[in-house]
Amino acid sequence: MKFRFAIAAVSALAAFAQTDSTQILGLVTDPTGAVISGATVTAKRVATGDVRSTTSNETGNYIFPLLNIGEYEVTVTAPGFKSEVRTGIVLQLQQKARLDFALQVGQQVERVEVAANAPLLRTEDATLGSVVENKRIVELPLNGRNFAQLATLMPGVNFGASRMGLNGQGTIASVLAMPGQIAGISANGQRDANQNITLDGVVAVDSHHSAMLFSPSIEAIEEFKIQSAVYSAEYGMNSGAQANLAIKSGTNNFHGTGFEFVRNDAFDARGFFLSPTARKNKLRRNQFGGVLSGPIVKDKTFFTANYEGRRERRGSPSRTAVPTLAMRGGDFSEIIQQGNRWYPADANAPVNRAIRGIGANAVPFPNNVIPRSLISPVSNNLLTFKKSSPFPDGGFLPYPNEDETARANRSTLNLAGINNQVLDSDQYLTRGDHRFSENDRVFGHYVLVDSTFIDDPLTRVFKTSTDYRAQHFAVGYSKILTPSLLNDFRFGMNRMRVVQGGIQTNTDFTHRDLGLDLRVVADGNRTLRPLEEGVPSISLAGYTGLGSGNAQINKKIVWEGSDNVLWTRGKHNFKFGGLYRANIVDFAGSNLPRGQLSFTADIVGIPDSMAAFLLGIPLSANSAEGMPAGFIRQTKMGFYWLDDFKATSKLTINFGLRWDYFGPVEDAQGKIRTLSFEQGKIQTINGVLTPMLTPNPNVREALYETNKKQIMPRLGIAYRFNDKMVLRMGAGNFYNAQQTNNFSILNLNPPFSGSAVFQNDRNAPTATITDPFRGSPVTGSPAALLMLGFLDERGRSRYRNNDIWQWSTEIERSFGRDYVVGIAYVGSAASNLENSVQNFNNPDPGPGAVQGRRPFQTYVDSREPNRPLPLGTIRRNESWTSTNYNGLQGRFEKRLSAGLTFNTAFTYSRAHAIGYGANEGAGFGPNYPQNPRNREADYGRSNIDQRLRLVFSNLYEIPFLRGAKGAKGLILGGWSLNSIVTFQSGLPVTVAQTGDSQNTGPASAQRPHVVAGAKVPRVWSQRSITRWFDTSAFVRSKFEGSTADGLFLPGTLGYGNSGVGLFDSPGQKTWDFALFKEFRVKEGHRIQFRWEAFNFTNTPQFGGPDRTLGSATFGQITGTQVNNREMQFGLKYLF
Repeated sequence: MKFRFAIAAVSALAAFAQTDSTQILGLVTDPTGAVISGATVTAKRVATGDVRSTTSNETGNYIFPLLNIGEYEVTVTAPGFKSEVRTGIVLQLQQKARLDFALQVGQQVERVEVAANAPLLRTEDATLGSVVENKRIVELPLNGRNFAQLATLMPGVNFGASRMGLNGQGTIASVLAMPGQIAGISANGQRDANQNITLDGVVAVDSHHSAMLFSPSIEAIEEFKIQSAVYSAEYGMNSGAQANLAIKSGTNNFHGTGFEFVRNDAFDARGFFLSPTARKNKLRRNQFGGVLSGPIVKDKTFFTANYEGRRERRGSPSRTAVPTLAMRGGDFSEIIQQGNRWYPADANAPVNRAIRGIGANAVPFPNNVIPRSLISPVSNNLLTFKKSSPFPDGGFLPYPNEDETARANRSTLNLAGINNQVLDSDQYLTRGDHRFSENDRVFGHYVLVDSTFIDDPLTRVFKTSTDYRAQHFAVGYSKILTPSLLNDFRFGMNRMRVVQGGIQTNTDFTHRDLGLDLRVVADGNRTLRPLEEGVPSISLAGYTGLGSGNAQINKKIVWEGSDNVLWTRGKHNFKFGGLYRANIVDFAGSNLPRGQLSFTADIVGIPDSMAAFLLGIPLSANSAEGMPAGFIRQTKMGFYWLDDFKATSKLTINFGLRWDYFGPVEDAQGKIRTLSFEQGKIQTINGVLTPMLTPNPNVREALYETNKKQIMPRLGIAYRFNDKMVLRMGAGNFYNAQQTNNFSILNLNPPFSGSAVFQNDRNAPTATITDPFRGSPVTGSPAALLMLGFLDERGRSRYRNNDIWQWSTEIERSFGRDYVVGIAYVGSAASNLENSVQNFNNPDPGPGAVQGRRPFQTYVDSREPNRPLPLGTIRRNESWTSTNYNGLQGRFEKRLSAGLTFNTAFTYSRAHAIGYGANEGAGFGPNYPQNPRNREADYGRSNIDQRLRLVFSNLYEIPFLRGAKGAKGLILGGWSLNSIVTFQSGLPVTVAQTGDSQNTGPASAQRPHVVAGAKVPRVWSQRSITRWFDTSAFVRSKFEGSTADGLFLPGTLGYGNSGVGLFDSPGQKTWDFALFKEFRVKEGHRIQFRWEAFNFTNTPQFGGPDRTLGSATFGQITGTQVNNREMQFGLKYLF
């Protein structure tokens, strides 16, 4: 009810909107330079006949705000002066095009017509950004047809760390717009989670990860604008890149495009690391559809309709190890036979590999064959059960298909086949525009995406099916109240729903049919509910395990309403308004809904995990987490005021103030709880400070205090030296809203979920597969108690919002009619950024049991405040991270003329940070600090610190015989060459180490020592793919052992001294190339054939090295970050 009322109240807000804000403005003077007031200025949009009129004010200034993008004709008339007409003025998204008129003395009926372009220089504000117009959108070679790659053509912009190296393609899941996949844009050192993307001025990202929920069809996008830094006060909620997509609107003429794009691995190059005899990965992709636009009522009502389908099939050859057919029946005789694949190196192996069962008096089974009577009935059921089994003979453990081949090759990889992936996706988009009068217009659009993704791995038991639906709608109403006063209202919704399940989840049988007893221990030790049923995760050391893909249900909705008022008075162009946004996230799921059983060779007398499984003796058991539900809610609002003040004819000052409010993240049904250290809640029990799990279940309560003082000043200065040169300077304060993803995990706390870990005694095990929870409970797993804590200096719960300051200076110079050069310095400093410290409760390195050395060893539940409970790992979300960024940027751009347009973007930058964003490491760095009590020791290069980047893009219509008739024109004319060429340095790499040699427990981000005297250069002169960095420079930080009296050796205990981001991963050098041939069908109709090649030169783009000391491939590069050359063929019909 609270949300419904808030949404209904949107229309009452004098609200904010991130509008298109496209303008034509200027000054009207006479030949002496004196201003002319009262001159009539009209702007006509050529495609629709839409006409707007205004008059120059007492200062001679005029403005047309809230214009649609497209080509305009601008006319100025005044008594005693000749009329002047400017034609060919093409406006881009959110452009402020300055057109000054110096009228000539004469009769008003006399007409001076000038063919002109919109100015290249940005002379009215200090915002850094750029626009990609429709021709570049549809004709540049975009891998995966993902619009987000367009953003990376601009200085200072790249994919976020989780996407860097993917070159815009991502995985097959990216087309499903799973969070973080579609458009993770990092601008000027900002995290990609700080981005904001709008579609026709209405939010198009979720509040969970700030990820766009779908990728609009390329053919439906008219223009794409990205503002990378120092944008005006009308933009808020996020501090990173502000991107706006404009959907095509109809015109007075019908236009359309039909298309199909085809990808097939037969045309692709072999992967660099693929052996000559190995099969290439299968790829079959078809993308097809079309767009149609035109008039419904001429000059009044227009429409656009778009459809795009995608059918994709992928397959990758794979091999894995599964128990042999003999082992499935209990016959392990081959593991003690010399000369086969199982025979270990030591001479005592036949004794050590003998299976003797449990008990001090147990003797080895004859010939190493487990008697059928001793095989656990539960294990037998898991091997033979028919219902929902993917195998003809039943069961949930994959069968081998190459036992003999594997034996002959002395290999354990006895299951070979294909990992298959299937995607079917359909996207529908429609937009309508209507003009009631010259002063009133409305628009609306609706987008629907339906996708099904099936992931069918080699093992088959982990097969999952995901149904995905995304929706977006927006409506807008613009009203010209007077020539100097306008209002713009927008309202919309962004929605996503995901339903995922495995073939053994929510099954037609229960776990009890298998003989299992699966319980959610944290939730009153209850049994599983129907939606949670299935096969638990069962790991077998050395083999592929049993189980099924996890299930999840996820729904995200963002409602948004906004309003803007634009008021022109003298030399001031005022704009003010506000926004209201309601975020809803409903979900059900967990990491281990049915729990986990682990079988190893570590149990005395059972030297093989499959034997342990058959005997039913697990090493450990995780209790089921179930599928707890969450109902996350958050409201946000913002208000702003800004003034574009034309101080002189050359100087424009932009000043604005913004206030944003981010309400607390809450659960509508009280399903989230946190570990509180707040005064009045933290307890002292037996002289020990003990945090409290709070609030009580099903109580809706804010977990932290909100900041109501987020006032953000913004200042910009644009000084026009002349018509060809401008200096632009700006600075501003920005706040960033929290990701609700950091709060939704709190539904895993007791009593709604949580997982207890039970450890069996290796020497005298008591827990069995039928009763796995008889071991000793351990609370050290991150899944055991997943909690959140906040603490400020006064002991109160406080979660600070990201606080960012940005500043920039840019100078631009135009040459001729079509060229512009710009060079800029950009800087930023951010504090209070979010960071997840998963090892918050880990002890410092030292001898002895981990649990007894933790800072907090117990907690209390608010329901029983005097009863201490064991406490292990704590995942603590905080807002303490800080970053700084400094960048030198340059660009050289040519506007389309004579069939050629190009853009060159250069960035040289440095980014440093303390702390890490979620999933920011991209595999090259950690996500949380090594020492949770000395985070400053992790200061260094940010995980997104990419020092150098140079991107060149172009479209070139070859003039030779273009438009010629006959055979020559048919064969030799109509060709185009288009490219995107990228050179960029690598990302920082932080060296880690395997295991827990520091003895700090699980969830440790342990780093090694750098050998005394060793140097680790950022770029090693001897680097190669087999040794990318000097691996001898690192040594494990560990306990070396103990002396005879049991004391640890001196000097071997402590955190690793190796720093963060010591050297670079490989960079990229890619050329994406496109060759087009157009055939004229008839007037206004043409066919376009396209051949596109990504990584055209087939240059290996190596991935990051193995950075983990202790790994068999430490220092080696074993994969690529961009595929070898891939080709795409396309056919379009355009009219």
